[in-house]
Amino acid sequence: MPAPASPLTCTRPARPGCGWCGHPSCGPPIRACLRAALDNDAGATLLNRYRELGDPDDLGTAIELFNDAVALSPPGATSWARSQGNLTWAIREAYRRTGNPDTLDAAIELAREAVGGADPTPDPALARPPGRGMVIGSTAKR
Repeated sequence: MPAPASPLTCTRPARPGCGWCGHPSCGPPIRACLRAALDNDAGATLLNRYRELGDPDDLGTAIELFNDAVALSPPGATSWARSQGNLTWAIREAYRRTGNPDTLDAAIELAREAVGGADPTPDPALARPPGRGMVIGSTAKR
């Protein structure tokens, strides 16, 4: 009889992009997945507030949170690519603030890593319902 799963381990069936943590084998501790998701969401909120109000502390904290989310996410997982992409966005905003070309180079490198390290398997949860475009297209022609 197999040992019971730890309460801190994701027990969802193994498949790419599980929809909760995005880890291909759903093996990392739930706390790490949850923490990465929360850090990523908090970073996005602060980045949006920075864009509205211009407080550089919000931008700095967003970058820290995105870095933490990337570190907690398994490389190649959906959550890792999402956090890496958001970190790229935040670094690009830092470039817009400072005009430092090294900052822009860092954003470009992060974007390349996000694209190169992402799992190319499509996530079925993100797929558009079949035929939706056809209905809109046929309605528009009338």
